[in-house]
Amino acid sequence: MLVGETLYERIGRRPLHGMSHDPIIHTLRINGILVDYVIETTNRDGDPLFFWYFSDFPPFEGDREDIIISFDEYE
Repeated sequence: MLVGETLYERIGRRPLHGMSHDPIIHTLRINGILVDYVIETTNRDGDPLFFWYFSDFPPFEGDREDIIISFDEYE
């Protein structure tokens, strides 16, 4: 990656990802946008671990306090 080059300029999208121990992550919404993918795996102890990501999260302009993170019911 070149100095000053953003990830968006390099790959043409804005990925956003994380890990969770709770399966409710399947219903994660950030500013109303549902997570694109959730991949279930296990941690070293064999407990469920979920890798989640948005493949191209839209840019957000505003304060951190304006970000809305929500979850739907998960069965």
